[in-house]
Amino acid sequence: MRLRDGQRRRDVGVRAARLRAASLRAALVATAWGLGCSPNASEENNPTSNAPIVRDNVGPVLCGDGEGCGNDPVDESDPTRVTTEGPGTVVFSPDDVSGGGGIRLSDKMDLLFVVDNSVSMGDKQQIFSAAIPDLLERLVNPPCLNPMALDRPIQPATPEEACPTGYGRQFKPLQDIHVGIVTSSLGAHGADAVLPSSGCQEAESDRAHMMGTLERGRVNPSYQSLGFLAWDPEQRSSPPGSTNLQGIKQGFVDMLATVGEAGCGFEAPLEAMYRFLMDPAPPASLQRLPCSPSDTGDNCVRAQGVDQALLEQRAAFLRKDSVVAILMLTDEDDCSVRDTDIGWWQLDQVRGMTRASSACDTDPNSPCCYACSFATPAGCTPREQDPACCPAGPNGAACAELNPLMSYDEDRMRFGGNLRCYDQKRKYGYDYLYPVQRYVLGLTSPWLPEGFDEQGRPLLNDQGEIRFSKNPLYSEPVDDNGNVRTKDQVFFVGIVGVPWQDVATPETRDVAGQLDLIPATQFAASGLWERILGSQADGVLPEDPFARESEAPRSGVNPITADPILAPDSVTFNPINGKERDVFDDLQYSCIFPLPQSRSCANVAPGSSCDCQTDKFQGNPLCWDQATSTYTTTQRFAKAYPAPRVLSVLQAVGTQAVVASICPKDMQDTNARDFGYRPVIGTFVKEAARILIK
Repeated sequence: MRLRDGQRRRDVGVRAARLRAASLRAALVATAWGLGCSPNASEENNPTSNAPIVRDNVGPVLCGDGEGCGNDPVDESDPTRVTTEGPGTVVFSPDDVSGGGGIRLSDKMDLLFVVDNSVSMGDKQQIFSAAIPDLLERLVNPPCLNPMALDRPIQPATPEEACPTGYGRQFKPLQDIHVGIVTSSLGAHGADAVLPSSGCQEAESDRAHMMGTLERGRVNPSYQSLGFLAWDPEQRSSPPGSTNLQGIKQGFVDMLATVGEAGCGFEAPLEAMYRFLMDPAPPASLQRLPCSPSDTGDNCVRAQGVDQALLEQRAAFLRKDSVVAILMLTDEDDCSVRDTDIGWWQLDQVRGMTRASSACDTDPNSPCCYACSFATPAGCTPREQDPACCPAGPNGAACAELNPLMSYDEDRMRFGGNLRCYDQKRKYGYDYLYPVQRYVLGLTSPWLPEGFDEQGRPLLNDQGEIRFSKNPLYSEPVDDNGNVRTKDQVFFVGIVGVPWQDVATPETRDVAGQLDLIPATQFAASGLWERILGSQADGVLPEDPFARESEAPRSGVNPITADPILAPDSVTFNPINGKERDVFDDLQYSCIFPLPQSRSCANVAPGSSCDCQTDKFQGNPLCWDQATSTYTTTQRFAKAYPAPRVLSVLQAVGTQAVVASICPKDMQDTNARDFGYRPVIGTFVKEAARILIK
């Protein structure tokens, strides 16, 4: 069922409302940092101190009495814990750092790569594997710069080589780096009847564990068999890490090769990031239980226990005094299913999905838009009188029985089984995904609410209070004064489905062999968020029609290049996404790019990652032969979709974000600055340089 233009506008309104909610939560976070609940307040670095309580979920955060925050999840006696001698995080005075204003710098970095491992990601992973050795080289051997000629850097041959007179290193060569990978595949979320071929069986979950600890990843060596790599040329770590940079580079390439593309199609890169770095108590398992005392079935899912293996991996990987960088690679939007209440229904093909009330079709953000399985909200038409919840009988007879659930088959027929993560409130009256504010707070706040409601607001307990737990990313003191890691020491890099033309600087966009990404300091001035995400305040569509989520063919032109969106029957081809498609069970592409090598899909097995199989090549721009203007079973291009959830988090992170396209500008000249994901590396290193020791 395709969406009409008006429906698409309403969908954007829903997203804008969620973004407004995110702004509200951000204000709450700012209050938490600014009041006595600051992570640098000495009493809150005491494990027996009091966590903040909020008695109004839109009000100020106050430090209350009588509520223990609990012990930090890191055990100091844990034998897997890694300690590092050396300067670590240093607090400089304003005079020590030029223009730094007392900024806290570090000489350590923990690099976490969050990689989508669903079908169609193999090509992007290969491109990624070519870029990361460049990143490691840039961090270990930064160029020499002259303040009067920043555009003419000199690259030393080794980290030890001195810079010429008048030049200085961009930052001190890093002597302490951890490199790890987690995937987007988090299993069945409590569902039983998951499609066998989906990659979503619970036994197939990677559980946000380090790639090197998984069965398929253990074929490659890792630091102390802990699943990640450790660069340690000065042997400061205990136990010592590697002194072989080439071995670290190759080790990453080998580890990434084991990620694969057989993971769950309900990609959860945001939740994988959160679970590994931030979740105070990542679940050991999920159990189905009654939702309430009156529930006669096990209809809700609850977390059981704590994943001690993950906590041990986190304790070893994440140092308290490091710069942390999360680099996320995904060609679809995030679909982080709630591991609470009825979230598991989304993956279960027997259970079916909730039916939405009538109000959802016209305004998914209405208070009267709800799931027919739930009680009718106050002031709304009773569900027994709502035709969407209680359809009329034969020949117009009155409704005799509520029909609150859609079967799996009905859902597929009405909305397409491949689009369960999309437009959920309108279709189901309920959002089965975690709110993006969960991840915004995880990246920016020292305190994390113990849960969120469907509107993205922190949950209230029976006393009308919001309960918080310490965020492990900002928990451990780095000095005797009780200071902890600060927000400017955490970076979030998103390599997602946006046209590269939208995120390129004007100076390099049209220059062959060149590409710089818009830096965070210029996001607002460049109009980036209006272009690729839409207005938070007004709920308008992204200015770039290529960035809009839609099943139906779109129209319009790219606001930067004026390239038009082309109809499915067009005989021409645009350089951003080729052309639109006539599809029912999929979204339109945001961008495509030429494969390094075309591949035939004529004889591949069903369900493989080849997009031009004999039953689906017609009308797909990935299969378009520009020489003959025909569709063939040879796949020549790779694809990506809009990613508003990931972009919303990047926007909220602000100056700590790097926004990049998973569709490269250049896939031909391997030595060019714009080849593959090389532009991401250059931009990230420039951003990180301001927080690394000079």
